[in-house]
Amino acid sequence: MTRWRALEAVPERLWITWDPERWWLPVPLMGVALLPLAAALGLTGGRRSGGLVTALGFLWAALCAWAVRAWRLRLRGRLAAQASPDDWVCPACLHRPAP
Repeated sequence: MTRWRALEAVPERLWITWDPERWWLPVPLMGVALLPLAAALGLTGGRRSGGLVTALGFLWAALCAWAVRAWRLRLRGRLAAQASPDDWVCPACLHRPAP
């Protein structure tokens, strides 16, 4: 937990979470859901398709990062309107405990 005045001064950044060694897509459950689609399109077979799957995974990671950043900016706007500078805020989830 940190004070809102300290957290408010830090700009929100775009973070891409991508580990191609660990999973094809950055969110494993979404990747499992999209795996039948990739198989139907023929993207999972053969050595030549590895680069295409990696590129699609990176694109998916970038889209997820953009969505998370937009959500966090919305939460920051709500906090700026409601929180006082001395309120405690969780920097990971931007949650303010009830007083």
